[in-house]
Amino acid sequence: MFAKRVLGATAPDAYARVGFELKSQTGQVNLLRMRDAAGSSIGYLYVTAGGKLGFHDDATNGNTTSTVTPGAGWHALELHVGVG
Repeated sequence: MFAKRVLGATAPDAYARVGFELKSQTGQVNLLRMRDAAGSSIGYLYVTAGGKLGFHDDATNGNTTSTVTPGAGWHALELHVGVG
């Protein structure tokens, strides 16, 4: 399932929020991806195979992994991207 919203060219930044519940996991799970107006990926939030939250920055091809491990139940995660 996915949702898409195209922002105007003058938008200085973007926010997106996702609610998720992991019931089982055997590998990486991508949660939320931001794209530019051309459809190219800016970056995405994910849960690593080890259960940690992470962010992949497509501009640098780098990953930042948190020490946070989502526990049982539902979670809300928000991504803020500055468009510059």
